[in-house]
Amino acid sequence: MSDYTYLPNDAEVIKRAVDEGKQVFAGTRAYYVVKDSLGQYLIKCWPTNSYVGLTWTDGKTLNSDSFFTCNDPVFINQPA
Repeated sequence: MSDYTYLPNDAEVIKRAVDEGKQVFAGTRAYYVVKDSLGQYLIKCWPTNSYVGLTWTDGKTLNSDSFFTCNDPVFINQPA
């Protein structure tokens, strides 16, 4: 069984978790947070291979209402 830990809805906490190498998911395991080669934090939808910014242009309003980490080896953060 997977081990889930919900994160506070705070962009800085989410970014720090990604930087620490944690698998951070947005809403469901179909969406996960990545940091691209430009240093942007994005939410990737792996079934459609599409991306949206972690936040709106204000840098604070998140593009998901829940974020969590998961220690399931099937889901691994991949480069954007």
